[in-house]
Amino acid sequence: MTQTPFFNRTTRLKKGLRTQLHVYASTTALLGALLVPSAAHADQGAGTLADPIRIDMFPYAVKGNTALSTSSEIDFYDCAAATNESGPEVVYRFELSQAARVTAWVEGDSATVDIDVQLLDDLTVAGGVANGCLARNNRIAEANMAAGVHYVTVDSYNGAAQAGPFVLRIDAIGDAWNNRQVADGVVWRARRFGNLAGGAQVIHELVIDPTAQGVSVEAIQSNGCQTIAEMASALGAVAAVNGGYFNVNTCAPVSLLKHQGMLLATNGVKRGAFGMDAAGVPLVEVVDAGKDWPTVEEAHGGGPVVAAGTVAKNGPAAWAAEGFADANFIGKNPRTLAGLNAEANILFATVDGRRTNAKGMSLDELAAFSVSNDFGATDAVNLDGGGSTTMWVKNATYNGVVNYPSDDPNQEVQTHPGSRAVSGGFFVFAPPYNHAPRFQTEPPLDGTVGEPYLYDADALDLNVNDTVSFSLDQAPNGMTVDPASGVIEYTPGPDAPALADVTLVASDDAGAASVQAFTLNIVGGSMGSTGGTGGSGGFAGSGGGGFGGVGPGGGDIGEEGGFGGLPVGGEGGGGNGIDGPTGPRRCSCRVPGESDGDYSAAWVGLLLAVGIARRRSPKRIRDLNQTVS
Repeated sequence: MTQTPFFNRTTRLKKGLRTQLHVYASTTALLGALLVPSAAHADQGAGTLADPIRIDMFPYAVKGNTALSTSSEIDFYDCAAATNESGPEVVYRFELSQAARVTAWVEGDSATVDIDVQLLDDLTVAGGVANGCLARNNRIAEANMAAGVHYVTVDSYNGAAQAGPFVLRIDAIGDAWNNRQVADGVVWRARRFGNLAGGAQVIHELVIDPTAQGVSVEAIQSNGCQTIAEMASALGAVAAVNGGYFNVNTCAPVSLLKHQGMLLATNGVKRGAFGMDAAGVPLVEVVDAGKDWPTVEEAHGGGPVVAAGTVAKNGPAAWAAEGFADANFIGKNPRTLAGLNAEANILFATVDGRRTNAKGMSLDELAAFSVSNDFGATDAVNLDGGGSTTMWVKNATYNGVVNYPSDDPNQEVQTHPGSRAVSGGFFVFAPPYNHAPRFQTEPPLDGTVGEPYLYDADALDLNVNDTVSFSLDQAPNGMTVDPASGVIEYTPGPDAPALADVTLVASDDAGAASVQAFTLNIVGGSMGSTGGTGGSGGFAGSGGGGFGGVGPGGGDIGEEGGFGGLPVGGEGGGGNGIDGPTGPRRCSCRVPGESDGDYSAAWVGLLLAVGIARRRSPKRIRDLNQTVS
């Protein structure tokens, strides 16, 4: 399986549909960091011990119902031997290519439904007890998992009477950047470094495009003492981090705080601050004690400034200039960081600390990290850290907290507790992101004249309430697809072509779509058929062309050339004709780019651009070619 990256470009499908393609980095390169792609299957599994549902890609989100499950073989788990899980379960399987911390959480508990979630290393069940359980909980289970095959179960508590509907969400973070578009114009990044700044680190980052339609970042004061999660949920934010320094007894801010142009608090000492002007442009500045910062509408004070003009500050004198001389403060601690990059994106980050697997950073180390390729800031300032350091991302965990606040030290508790009540924070507001459906199955590529051909296509939509429907944009005469189930049926007749081009579209009711295009080799088909229409050309340096031109046996499929950079090229021509029905048989599965991997700042910029472009194109297809030979 080879997969190639594209940039935004426009293509024309055979029936004349013209739409914007939004394409991400290579799935092989990105998913290879964590999740081993599952082999092609006619279906995604039954959810039983013998036939688990295959998780194809992270992130993964799906609706299910334990009351409809045919599997009820697990009554207890060895990680919680006294907890009765005797009701029916739904079983999922995934494979990691390298170690990662896996998070699985469920929604669905109600007055009549009680379902729990478990992470397992294997599915050995003896006497109703599942062995190999690494973690379980009522709502969320997390575990550090090695490379290899693993399982998730959603199980009904204490008998079938507790069974019912649920939503399962699962993701993983390892030692490569994990990038998620959580809203239009908002990307959440996470990574567990094996060795950075003198040890292991757990880092989360938000990259926000303030020019994206509907996106805003506000500096909001708490109502007394509140956690970031409490505030973010009540405000309807999509993401948040803690803000400036405060009185630990009253939670009154003791740093600059400005909201909607109103000055609510000032710096007690001349120190750095982060804010946005009326147009949302981010700024870092040192603000005098007791003074306003007239340029900005929203701001939290903090300090010290750790980078200016892409240059990292360093040494005791730099920190003493803003009144920071305490060795414990300057040394390794959990940190919250705010900054901006060369594209004027707003950057927030949290660095966990005070644990063996999360050392935290000194101010010198934080400054160096802020201008590194991993963060990419031109200017940055340290905000309140230590036990206050908190990042919240809607739907990322059951309570939204993604880091592990250090008030619960020396361990990573799977429920993400310990968030400290603070004086306020930065809260991100943005329109929801509409994920396109992604194909989870690959089609059989062989047919025979007079014999029924069947392909049961499956597609997953991370917006779990969206309805996915299927249609054929290109197909030989007589081929049909069931709009609801995705089942393609076709019995080639004597006049069927030897090579038939098929374009299957999976679309949701919010207007997003993805395409699976393939060529069906029909034994006994006509040898004089015409190949399909040519695909769009690649960007500079790539091979143009899609399915080839006229010729016996149909046309070749154009292959991508090397990455040649921008600008985008024009539309390419078709491939060369190939004799005979045994020419190349390929499937181009154009699927959305929700995937793990190590994005550069440019790739994150592409993710943000996608969010903007998607709002401007209500009919769109997101393309990530998967050529399967």
